[in-house]
Amino acid sequence: MECIKGKRRMTKSERALAEILRQIQLGNYPRGTQFPSESELSNNFAISHMTVRKIIGQLVEENYLFRVPRVGTFVCDNIPEHQLQKQLSLIMPAWPAPEYNDFLWHISRIAEEGNWLLRFVFSRHWEDRAILDAWESSDALLVIAPDTIPNLPESLAERFRDHRKPVVFIGTPTNQLGFDCVCGSEGNEMNCAIDALLAAGHKRIAYIGQDEINKVQQQYQETTFYTTWRSRMQAMHGDGWQELDLAVSCPMQELPHQAMYDKILRTLPDRKYTAVIAAISQVHAVTAALIDSGVTFPGECSVVAIGDRMEVPYYRPDPARVVVPHQEHARLAFELVKFRAEHPELPPQHKEVHPFFVKGQTLSPNFKGE
Repeated sequence: MECIKGKRRMTKSERALAEILRQIQLGNYPRGTQFPSESELSNNFAISHMTVRKIIGQLVEENYLFRVPRVGTFVCDNIPEHQLQKQLSLIMPAWPAPEYNDFLWHISRIAEEGNWLLRFVFSRHWEDRAILDAWESSDALLVIAPDTIPNLPESLAERFRDHRKPVVFIGTPTNQLGFDCVCGSEGNEMNCAIDALLAAGHKRIAYIGQDEINKVQQQYQETTFYTTWRSRMQAMHGDGWQELDLAVSCPMQELPHQAMYDKILRTLPDRKYTAVIAAISQVHAVTAALIDSGVTFPGECSVVAIGDRMEVPYYRPDPARVVVPHQEHARLAFELVKFRAEHPELPPQHKEVHPFFVKGQTLSPNFKGE
C-alpha cells in the first residue's frame, strides 16, 4: 500500500500481518483449527521465518492464536466479538433449488445488517464432514436439511441439542426432537389453499407432489401438505379421494417437473378433479400441461400454488397462491440465533411463519362445474 499525502508505505511484515488478520476474519483460517506452519506462511507471504515468528507472537498476545507445545499453533475459538465478527454458517443441500436461493438472498442481507459474517456450506448428506467442521468453527448454524431428519446421526444430533452454539433448522419442524426451528405449518398452508378453492366452488381438489417426499415426511411429521389434503378430501369424498391423488415418483434430488407434466396430461381425458394444488416451485409443470392440452384455467381448472418466490410477480399467468415468506423465515431465524445465544438453558423454540393468500389469475372466483 503506497503512502498517500505523507502516510508511510506499509512494510512487508505489516502487509503480511494485515492479510493474515483479514483471512482469519473471513473465516479462511477457521476458529479452533490448526494454523499454517511457519514454513508455509513464510512461502505464502515471501517473508523470513523470523518475521513469521514475530507475527505469530503478536497474534498470540492479541488472543487470535494460541500455541500447543510440540503440537502447533491454533486459531482461538473464542476470539472476542470486538476483535472479530461472529460467524453464521448456513448448511444447504448440494443440489440446486430456487427456494434455497431466495432464502440465501434474504439471510445474507439480514446477517450483514447484524454485523455477522455469513458462510455457506453445501452438503450432500448428514455425514458430510463439512457440517461438523462448520459447527466447530462457527458461532451458530442455520440448517436447511440436506437429508431426511431420520437419517441425522445421533452423534451430530447431540452436538446440535446441547445448545452450546445456536443451531436453527429452517423449513422443518424439529422442536419435538430437541432442535430450534423456524418453519411454516404445512397443515395451515394446505388448509388455506383448500379453503380458497372451496369458497370458489371447487370440491374435487387434486394435490400433485412427490410420492417419495410424502412418505418420508410422514415418518417424522404428523401434519404435512399431503396428510392434511388427504384428510379433507376423505371427509368430502370417501374412497373417491384417491382419484384426486396425483403423486409422482421422482428422486428427491431431481426436478419432478417432467413427471408432473406427464401426470397432468395422462389424467386430463377422464379428469376427476377441477382444481390442482402444487408447490410454487413446481406449478409451472401444472400450468404448462393445462395450456398445452388446451384446458382453460381458471375456467375449467383452477390452480393454487403454495410457497414463496421472489420473481412470482413476473409469472404469467400470475398464480393464485398461499405465500409463506422466505424473508420472514430469515428474520425469525436470525432473531432465534441471537435469542439462543443469550438463553442456552431454555427448551427448544419453534417460530412459525404464518401464510397469507394471494388470489392471482389462476383461481376461478365462481366455479360452476362440480
